[in-house]
Amino acid sequence: MAFRPISSIRSGDRADPIEVRLIRKWHPFWLKSECSFLLLDREGAAVEARGNIRDEPYFDSFLDLQRCYRITDYLSVKARKTYNVVPHPATVKIATGTTFIPIDDFDFPHYYFNFQPFERLPDLLNQSLLLSDYIGRFHSIVSDTATSTGRRLLKLLLEDLNDNFIEIALWEEIANIIDLERLKHEPFPCIIAITSSKVKKYNYLQLESTSATHMYINPEIEDKHDLTERFMEKYKNIPIEEHDRFTVAQLLEKKAQQNSERIFTCVASIVSFVEGKPWFYKGCVRCNRKLTERGDMLACGYHPREQQPNFNSTQFVVTKVLDLTTLPLDPANKDHHQAHYQITIEGTSETVTEAEPPITAEAFEPQKAPGPSKDVTSRLQKHKKLLLLKHSIYVSVVKLWGYDKFPKESPLAFYEGGKPIVPAPDMLDGLQIVLKNMAAYIQKEFPKTLKFWRLQSPRHFHGGDWNQNGSCLFNKPLKDSELDLWFDPSNNGVNKEARVINQLIVKALQDTDIELLDLTHLSEFRADAHPATWLGKKDVVAVWGEDCMHWCLPGVPDTWVNILWQLVRYRLGTAGS
Repeated sequence: MAFRPISSIRSGDRADPIEVRLIRKWHPFWLKSECSFLLLDREGAAVEARGNIRDEPYFDSFLDLQRCYRITDYLSVKARKTYNVVPHPATVKIATGTTFIPIDDFDFPHYYFNFQPFERLPDLLNQSLLLSDYIGRFHSIVSDTATSTGRRLLKLLLEDLNDNFIEIALWEEIANIIDLERLKHEPFPCIIAITSSKVKKYNYLQLESTSATHMYINPEIEDKHDLTERFMEKYKNIPIEEHDRFTVAQLLEKKAQQNSERIFTCVASIVSFVEGKPWFYKGCVRCNRKLTERGDMLACGYHPREQQPNFNSTQFVVTKVLDLTTLPLDPANKDHHQAHYQITIEGTSETVTEAEPPITAEAFEPQKAPGPSKDVTSRLQKHKKLLLLKHSIYVSVVKLWGYDKFPKESPLAFYEGGKPIVPAPDMLDGLQIVLKNMAAYIQKEFPKTLKFWRLQSPRHFHGGDWNQNGSCLFNKPLKDSELDLWFDPSNNGVNKEARVINQLIVKALQDTDIELLDLTHLSEFRADAHPATWLGKKDVVAVWGEDCMHWCLPGVPDTWVNILWQLVRYRLGTAGS
């Protein structure tokens, strides 16, 4: 009996017998009434088969994935105009009248892929005819979070042999069946093959899963073996822990598009600081105004011909400063705020940009501190602000107390009674110590003053943190039923920090007369009130990045001020004036 090759099937053809392996099954999100299968013949050609969702129990009663069948009595129709998983002009249509006869699986391939190279992906960005397959080396898990609707979103980073890195965004129907423990412990290099994904762009290229997506870890295919050998050769003289360690000079040679989500490690010594801007601020060398991208360079609109630094903070961030503990800081010396800093990386020096200076936690009266600290000192960036009114004090804690400030290899030093605390406190314990000392100082120095402590301002990053492609392009406030999903620490989301720190603040203010000003809850609703949504410029997110932390003005902070002002008037007995 003659069997028809899959590659020759066309719409309206006779139902000549085909012999195939059934390798995938899925439910198209764009066609709720169908279930789909991928069929693969001995020649390695593939075609999609479609059936009605009402017939799915019938198919499931005798069809098994990776089994081989002889199929007759099918129909052949034109392929869909969108979201096809294979580049075939026809689709096989099956029903309860279609005949499936099990056969031996000798000489049938087990996998089908139509891999696209990284360089081809930009051309596929705005087309929906064909979904994309991709293969690369697993580099890292970028994030694993829940969206505002509660859907899980897992993001992985893959590398190709040309130093191109791309993020793979996997929705929960795919993420939930991935063995992350296996992924983390596979020997180097771990090769990932991803199928049927959409090419998207959120500041940079990304592959997003569809309901047809399948992910394979080290599939037994020729491409996998070839990539394994070539990655082993590429990294043969480099220990795994140093794969992402680079000098500044090496970073400057890399392209943002291929490395947007990659995290680099540099061995560095920060020798001095200048106050005013975060260390990743992109400032003009002449006027210090913010630079914007112009091609592969950065440019200033006021000095367009001035040669600017050709690095971008959204591309390269130094995340590991090994000898920060040797940094000589004197809180009483205000002159150290006025110098640019250098970072020295593996024998080379590069003048970079500017950074906010660390400030002691006991910085209310630093001139009285013996040595580096009076009671408790941490070398962190500014973590508090005081607004002194005539008869009242307003205190808030800002958002620079994060895990990135507590590297395990160089833990931050805390002192109590002039002696270091051993072992060094972790991030939350250290903050608790600082908060208690701040509260005690305020109580002692301002015994008859009306005192308010504002609880935390929440962030609204969705789908990842600020450095993990998080976004907040919302135009409506959150619903009350969504708040715990976003902010409750038990859900371990990226916005949990406000409530975590609030718990520490409440504990620190026990037995004091400092009044809590809870502005957190009312602000949690306002996912729509950050600059990322309302800047109003074309491609503004691509240029500036998404700001889901600060607030638009006029906006939420004006409400805070009104509440504070009314409380101050009421507490001081001037409400009627």
